[in-house]
Amino acid sequence: MSPRTVYDLLAHAAAKYRDLPALHQPIPGGKGDTKYRTYSFVDYREAVDELAAGLHTLGIRKGDFLAISSETRAEFYLADFAGMTVGAIVAALYTSYSFAQQAKTLDSLLPRLVFAENPKALEALRSNAERAAEMQWVLLTGEHPDALSLAALREKGRVALAADPQLVANLNAAVSPKDEAMLYMTSGATGEPKMGLVSQGAIVYNVHEMAVKVLHLTPQDRTIVFLPSAHITQRLALEILPLEYGMPIWFSESLSRFPHELKSIKPTFLVAPPRVWERVYSRISTEIQKKPTAVRRMIEGAIGAGSKAARLRERE
Repeated sequence: MSPRTVYDLLAHAAAKYRDLPALHQPIPGGKGDTKYRTYSFVDYREAVDELAAGLHTLGIRKGDFLAISSETRAEFYLADFAGMTVGAIVAALYTSYSFAQQAKTLDSLLPRLVFAENPKALEALRSNAERAAEMQWVLLTGEHPDALSLAALREKGRVALAADPQLVANLNAAVSPKDEAMLYMTSGATGEPKMGLVSQGAIVYNVHEMAVKVLHLTPQDRTIVFLPSAHITQRLALEILPLEYGMPIWFSESLSRFPHELKSIKPTFLVAPPRVWERVYSRISTEIQKKPTAVRRMIEGAIGAGSKAARLRERE
């Protein structure tokens, strides 16, 4: 059966790819090589099920607005999917903006619940938002006396699912492809960022019907995520699209670590703005020019052969 909702995409991926790795979240505090917490596709769905059920116990219903203030990380994906599973409309805030600016957006949107990345972000948002008391607060990482932790929200969900094992299935069944799923923000390249709504059905159609016509990815492919999730490109291409292919995702630890991560993870699929590609090209070109003439000719020959192979693949 074809997927109807965003949750269906996750459920189908969990059924098809099961114990294959889906998400790799860096673990802070490690020395040397980065350590990761890995979620399989089954783990991914289980976490979303529990969080969605937990949101339901907090009174979150279809059509409610939720907001997320966080860098792109595994917990963001879990919260985002959980919100869309209950039929809520999830808005991601640009973390490059000051907390005062983000709080202004919260006051105008007035979401029923806000996911904050950590205690520092929580305190800053609450102190700047005039209507903070009207919102429920959940922490993606860490603990705070004025907010529910993600682990505590999952526990609420586990209790709810034990009492009603069909809760998530029923929540998903009540969601229509015409229901709005995301409130995203434009990049701001042409002025103040503007907000746009996108429906469950539009997301599913782009991923399940359109993308597969031009992208031929597999579970053996891999990608690194570093773009802000406030933008639709990140959420569609690097959060939801990989589910269709069973493609694992690595979350970047930081921009300073990104060049090292490119070498160690070796992504086969990467989405980035032009300035990132320009920097990569410039860096590689500079290094090539340092090589002896014979080596440069070998590299240039390899690049030419690779370009020809890519053009041939595009014609297939």
